[in-house]
Amino acid sequence: MGEVPTLDIDDAIHHLEKNYNFHPGKKYKLRRIQGHPSKPELWNTEAYRPARHIQLPEDPVIGWSIKELRNKKDFQRYFEDEFGNLPNGQYTAFTGLGRGKGFAWFFRLKLEDGQVTNWWDKSQAQNRHYSSSYYAFQKYFNLREDWNV
Repeated sequence: MGEVPTLDIDDAIHHLEKNYNFHPGKKYKLRRIQGHPSKPELWNTEAYRPARHIQLPEDPVIGWSIKELRNKKDFQRYFEDEFGNLPNGQYTAFTGLGRGKGFAWFFRLKLEDGQVTNWWDKSQAQNRHYSSSYYAFQKYFNLREDWNV
C-alpha cells in the first residue's frame, strides 16, 4: 500500500494560486456589489473609493497573513479589523481569468455596522462571469480543513 502524500499550507496556497489565479500577496481592489433591480442573480460592482485593497502575503512584516486564515471566521475577523469602517453593504474582490474565461471571485460577504453578517460559500448566479460554484477563499478554507493544515 502506498504512502499518503504529505500536504501542507504551502500546497494549499499553491493550489489557490494555480486554480483560481489568486496570489494573496498581490493587491486586489475591494469592490462593492450593487444588485441588479430586476435580476438579483446579476451584479454590478464598483471599486470602493478611495481604493482599499485585499492583500494577504505569506510572511507580512505587519498585518495579516494568508497562513493565519484557517476558516471563514478568521477571514471575517480580518475583514472587520481592516475594513469595519466601510459603509454597510456587500463586498467582494476578484480578478480576471483571461482569454474570456470570466473572473475568479475571492469572497462575497455582507458588512453591517462594522460586522460581517453574511458569508456566501457558493455563488448562485447564472451569468458566466459570476458562475464559479465556490468562492476562492471558501475553497481554500475547505482545502485546509480537508488536508488538516
